[in-house]
Amino acid sequence: MERTQSHGVTGVLRDISGNLRHVTSPAIGAFELPAITVPGDIDGDGQVSTLDLLILVGIYGCVGDDCQGDIDGDGVVTVMDLIILISSME
Repeated sequence: MERTQSHGVTGVLRDISGNLRHVTSPAIGAFELPAITVPGDIDGDGQVSTLDLLILVGIYGCVGDDCQGDIDGDGVVTVMDLIILISSME
């Protein structure tokens, strides 16, 4: 079963390859986050990048079983999830 949820973040950023990536806010539209297959890969693109970090910061403090950024599985998006994400960045 694939689990997705909607979270919004506003901005444009440049990924590690130098490509511009657009992220949207709930006021403009939400995007679906796929289930995490690589620890820290919140956006599901197969790599842990700045976009994953921005998404995690946007959902920091989320509590519950449906928190996509809960990398360590403790039910809360905390500094431990941030540490795992940063240690997995390429």
